[in-house]
Amino acid sequence: MTNSQGGAYWLTFNSVFFRIPKVRVLDDEGGREIELSDDPYDCIRLNVDNVPCIVTLSKIGYRHVVDATLQEEACSLASLLISVTSRGAMTCMKKVGRGSLDPESIFEMMEVSGACK
Repeated sequence: MTNSQGGAYWLTFNSVFFRIPKVRVLDDEGGREIELSDDPYDCIRLNVDNVPCIVTLSKIGYRHVVDATLQEEACSLASLLISVTSRGAMTCMKKVGRGSLDPESIFEMMEVSGACK
């Protein structure tokens, strides 16, 4: 098993790093105007304490790779996307790819993802 950079990171990124820009509504001569700051730090950060982390595990031969690169994904016939909270609770699991996964492989992948604490 290896931990490498790959295409699955955008899922994790999108599920964690959101900010809401501060919006000001100004009353202006009978109308209202919306003002957004140009400062990227002038924002409200969402509380992400309970946001799950999405882990992709790709089966290659008799092993699995965590967050595989595009080249590693090309060698894999099946992958498992597992969403896990900081407490180890699995919130979602999805199998992708045209191959199959046996129950033992699925359980091992769940253990690696942290879903079976």
